[in-house]
Amino acid sequence: ISPSRHLFNTAKKLTSNKKIFYIANGMEIADYVQRDYRKVSIGVISQGFDDPRKNFSQVKNIIDLLLKESDLSINLCGNSTKMILPSNYMNMKLNINNFGYLKEELEIRDFYHKSNYILFLSKQDNSPNQIMEAMSNGSIVIAFDNYFTRENIIDKHNGFLLPDSLSNYELFLKILEIFKNPHSMKISMNAYEYSKSKFSQEKMAYEYCKLLK
Repeated sequence: ISPSRHLFNTAKKLTSNKKIFYIANGMEIADYVQRDYRKVSIGVISQGFDDPRKNFSQVKNIIDLLLKESDLSINLCGNSTKMILPSNYMNMKLNINNFGYLKEELEIRDFYHKSNYILFLSKQDNSPNQIMEAMSNGSIVIAFDNYFTRENIIDKHNGFLLPDSLSNYELFLKILEIFKNPHSMKISMNAYEYSKSKFSQEKMAYEYCKLLK
């Protein structure tokens, strides 16, 4: 059973004598929370700093550039936030909130609801639950365009896809452009509605019931 179409198609090519099924992971989807997109808040989930696929160094460089913008706030969570934060950030009066490592569902939901945008700069991932969690909470995902992100994100419809060949400063400028998009509220709602149709726990249970009949 594959949680992503990319893995499903890869498995079909590798195994000709096995039954393979695609069933997306289910997310707990709460009611949609209205957001004020006149205020920019961007969430970054920092995990796996020692994994080169997570593109950690570029994430840190982009955060450093974003912190120079006075009219936005940055929310961090994960087990690697200390690798991103300036050493004396508490005394620097930066618009940055460190949520730390989150375990409880309500804490995770609060992080997404306080982050109008989620920056996801991983260059390789089989089935990124972070993207599905973000969309399920109405956050707009900004991600690199590759096989696992374009599986669920339609550029400028329910999120934003950017080429991974951009330099740090080019990427920074593209992100600032996205913050000015006049249709952010609609894109947020599209992300939420898409997740309800694709990632709900009810849909996952239904697909497993069909499989077991």
